[in-house]
Amino acid sequence: LAVMLLGAVFAPWIVPQDPDLQIATEALKRPSLSHPFGTDNVGRDTLSRVIYGARVSLLVGLVAIAIAAVAGVPLGLVAGYYGGWLDSVTMRIMDALLAFPAMLLAIFLVAVLGPSLTNAVVAIAIIYVPAFARLARANCLSLREKEFVEAARCLGASDLRIMTRSILPNSLSP
Repeated sequence: LAVMLLGAVFAPWIVPQDPDLQIATEALKRPSLSHPFGTDNVGRDTLSRVIYGARVSLLVGLVAIAIAAVAGVPLGLVAGYYGGWLDSVTMRIMDALLAFPAMLLAIFLVAVLGPSLTNAVVAIAIIYVPAFARLARANCLSLREKEFVEAARCLGASDLRIMTRSILPNSLSP
């Protein structure tokens, strides 16, 4: 992963050739010293295209997981902290999302939203929201009865403050 990350970051300086340069006479060449992964059907260097493609793949993964975390963690915190009907409704929605196979749900979401890189990121993020929500909820359920949370309540801290200053920091390790 580190090699892939470094390759993606330093792609402009390490690629053997321009990934978009088309040389018709070099089409469909086997791997060689000048083209370690060979060339595609229009003569573009495959290694260069793989290295540049890693940039897009890593960006999609990081952005999708960040969106899922930003959406799922607050859902799980609120559901776990307040409990009751809010917890039940939130977790049933998360269970419904988990009930579908991830790939099938992603294909459905991209079909509904339309084919684009942004919509693919949104689809991937939606798939991972339940994982973050369930993890945050589980940690919140165990931490909301701890002494430091009771102490914050006794000091008059608001629910939002307790969730963000007491429970969330203690839930970050998982």
